[in-house]
Amino acid sequence: MSISTAGEAHAGQVIPGGHLDYYQAVEVSSYSNAIDLDRRIGACSTSPGGSCTITHGESLSTTVGTALGMTKYDVSAEIKVDITASNSTDVSCSSPVFGNNHGKQWVAHDRGVRKYYRLQHVTRVNYGYPTHYVTSGVLTAFQPYRSQIFCRFE
Repeated sequence: MSISTAGEAHAGQVIPGGHLDYYQAVEVSSYSNAIDLDRRIGACSTSPGGSCTITHGESLSTTVGTALGMTKYDVSAEIKVDITASNSTDVSCSSPVFGNNHGKQWVAHDRGVRKYYRLQHVTRVNYGYPTHYVTSGVLTAFQPYRSQIFCRFE
């Protein structure tokens, strides 16, 4: 839990007048072996009857959705993802023969852990029960596995 003032998360600070504000992640769900279809990390194509291999893509790092003034570092601590995690496509994937897939590409995507969550800003007056909640919409984070990719025709 982060205790904060004026929208910035700082542990251990109390707003004057006995108000205590803090941020937290709620409704966190985690899915292993997820595929990040939003980002292509490599693609190749060839003529019908041929095949191709993806051997290099870009290095991708963990993505974290933020809201309510929280930083990606505060959110990553709340939902327990490694903000420094990255994936390098030092692996390769070869396509099957481009038969009925003419006009398509063989595309690589990252594989990793996807998390869904909401962020919540809670205000307590005089250190009592929470008196005010502000909750974000559903946000996502994706932490790639090291050297694991998913390939398919698109």
